[in-house]
Amino acid sequence: LGPAEARGDPPTVVGCELPSQSDPVPLEPWHILREQVTQHFERYENALLLCEMLPVPGDASRWYEHSRGFILPPAWDPKDPGVAHGGPHGDAHLQRRPRHLRARG
Repeated sequence: LGPAEARGDPPTVVGCELPSQSDPVPLEPWHILREQVTQHFERYENALLLCEMLPVPGDASRWYEHSRGFILPPAWDPKDPGVAHGGPHGDAHLQRRPRHLRARG
């Protein structure tokens, strides 16, 4: 997964051929993104991967990925070591499981 780049007016990250990732994604300012994150966690308990984008110096029509990270749902306590399980590629992609799923194994 390479660094994201956005172009256009409004700036948009172009999708790719991977399943569920073909749609372009518009860049959103934090006040809009914050509301979208709140709404997501009202309905789902999975973590979100976000990219911080900055404009390319000297070219306001292009943006580049400055950093990325996960926002964890409230049910995932970062102080709790939790239970990890193999992701789609085995142990190389360990994920934390939500507390309500840990008892099920």
